[in-house]
Amino acid sequence: VSAVCWYLKRSDVYVLGDGGELDYGLAYEDAACRRLDIQSVIRLINNNRGNTVLVAQNKNMKKWQDQLPLQFSLDSSGPEGFLLWRY
Repeated sequence: VSAVCWYLKRSDVYVLGDGGELDYGLAYEDAACRRLDIQSVIRLINNNRGNTVLVAQNKNMKKWQDQLPLQFSLDSSGPEGFLLWRY
């Protein structure tokens, strides 16, 4: 996550679904709003078109891609890597 923040020069990062190694930090009261479900992500994308970036492991994105709006651009590091979708 810190690499994504540095690369995109942003600090407004949210987590979709399971936080994995971020679960510890997401357990703090002030960070609880950073975990989103798929419906919340869809609303976030639709309300912030042109300013939303979704980064996910390719294997995780397969379960969400049919529910998400069409992205403006897509960068991929390969089938076992990460996707960067811009909305």
